[in-house]
Amino acid sequence: MARASPGVVAALIASSRALLEILVDDTTTVVAFLEDITDLSDSERTALSGRVGAGITDQTMEMLGFVWRDVAEQLIGSSVALADYVYESATGALVLAEAKGSITSAATQGGADSTAHNAYLRQVQPYVYLSPPGPKGGPSVGFIEHGYALAFAARPGHAPGPTAPPPPAIAADAFLAVAETDPTAIAPTAGAGPGTGTALSVQIPPPPPPARTHEPQSFDLRLGNYRAVFLLANAPSVVAKIDAVLLKSDISPGIQSFVQVVCGDRSFLIGIDPTFPSIDALRPHLSGWVFAVALGPAEKFLHQLANAFNQGFSRAVPVQQLVRGGGEKPPPFIMSPDGFAMLRRDATFETHEVTWNPGNGQITRFDLPPNTPLR
Repeated sequence: MARASPGVVAALIASSRALLEILVDDTTTVVAFLEDITDLSDSERTALSGRVGAGITDQTMEMLGFVWRDVAEQLIGSSVALADYVYESATGALVLAEAKGSITSAATQGGADSTAHNAYLRQVQPYVYLSPPGPKGGPSVGFIEHGYALAFAARPGHAPGPTAPPPPAIAADAFLAVAETDPTAIAPTAGAGPGTGTALSVQIPPPPPPARTHEPQSFDLRLGNYRAVFLLANAPSVVAKIDAVLLKSDISPGIQSFVQVVCGDRSFLIGIDPTFPSIDALRPHLSGWVFAVALGPAEKFLHQLANAFNQGFSRAVPVQQLVRGGGEKPPPFIMSPDGFAMLRRDATFETHEVTWNPGNGQITRFDLPPNTPLR
């Protein structure tokens, strides 16, 4: 499966974000959708529901301590149904995750349970406790220790009002079901069949300790992850360099520029792309969240990426728990374990523009006017 270009991904982000701003009920503190979503055609509502399900799946996996690594089809060769994504734990163990989403007036908890259970049996279980080959018979990405299938379902137009008592994280008319590899099962010996699964409710137990700890056999695992991270952070030259490494090409893209910003108690990088509006042009129109990469993980990854051919590619950043910045409500930022972050509008410019040379890995800082508001 070919990877989507930065332009295609940017268009998908813009369209999904605009729809969610209109269709999500902002008057309640729970996950709820306005009745207007029923005005979409069946195909449009199905596509949007799938993206919402993928987003909730990703948040759930990160809360469990996993880091998204890549679309499963990029890492696993299969002629039958396959889960959506590959995640990694702090010990290097790999897990599969299948995401399902449905927004319909017929949504029920029982329906979500059934969807998750069936998805696990069909798209996850056949690969658990195995080392499946890579695409086109290539080397295996590693041993699959565990698997999940998550199904989100919601009935639009049934959210409690803004004066209702504080509800749980998901409303009575929104449902989440998870099917996962039985945590009490013992991994079979090599050559045995795949693991079994069990359907669970919203209360998800932490993942069991993996049967083995290791570094994944292929650095493609992390390259795919950081390709998505820097694409969202508006850094196309980094994306192009990753593509060159994956394709074993010696083509070197142009220098990538970033603006360094501070949000809460951390520094972040936001890419500058000539084909996108400049940060200055965006300021009057920014609302909600801005994508960025934490400074420390970004610098470490960029140094390794520039030297990937000569020195190999090791673990870019240690996996840690999801970080929600500061003690404020709402928090100034949310940062994934790999350094990918979403910043609020109260981010401010530091005194630097940062450039990265893909050829030699050199990172250079230039002075900018200090304390420029990102608005």
